[in-house]
Amino acid sequence: CISVSPPQRVGDGHEYLAMAINMAAFRPPALAPDDLVRIEGTLDRWHFSGLPLAFHHQLRDAAGRQDFFHFWFYSALAAPGIWLAEAAGLHPNYAFVALNVLLFVGAFYVVSRRLTWWLTAMVFCSPVLWWIDKAHTEAFTFSLLAIAFALLREAPWWSMIALAAATTQNPPIAVPLVAVAVVTPLSKATARPKRSRIVFFFGAGCWACWMAIARVFARPAYAIR
Repeated sequence: CISVSPPQRVGDGHEYLAMAINMAAFRPPALAPDDLVRIEGTLDRWHFSGLPLAFHHQLRDAAGRQDFFHFWFYSALAAPGIWLAEAAGLHPNYAFVALNVLLFVGAFYVVSRRLTWWLTAMVFCSPVLWWIDKAHTEAFTFSLLAIAFALLREAPWWSMIALAAATTQNPPIAVPLVAVAVVTPLSKATARPKRSRIVFFFGAGCWACWMAIARVFARPAYAIR
């Protein structure tokens, strides 16, 4: 049960938490030297530390800011939860627990309205449940993919948005994103040859493809300067 599960760090979950804590303080996800000291102390106090946050020295820029291999989008979504956790005196990991639960419940609602109960149960009663209370992107990715594929036929533009969000943390998801962006305008144009619809889907497809290419091949914007 999530309510009685003690916060625990798995893998590099402390890096996601460190970025969220810094962004909750209206600072960039790349940690300045003083941020490293402050957040390391916070993680130690909550018994959530792992490898030193400055372990990947190759990701440190000339100004001393420590970047991370992970993109900051997932941590940014959890930043408002950090404010609430601090106000309530709770472990900051609960910000990610709340985010994961919100995404998971939202995905369950979307899928359950389109699949039979037993198919929905097969999809959601899965190992992803173990990740719900972790500061890791598994529940985030699972939920967005579930939403994307559930809405693929009736609302492909929302599918593209969900896939684009998932791509921020898992770049290979850009492959189905590009596929949807390319196929959707063609299928919609064939089914309903209205100029406004053709222009809309063509523009949405181009936007999604551009976002995917920028995310995968450009240097990830780990730090907001």
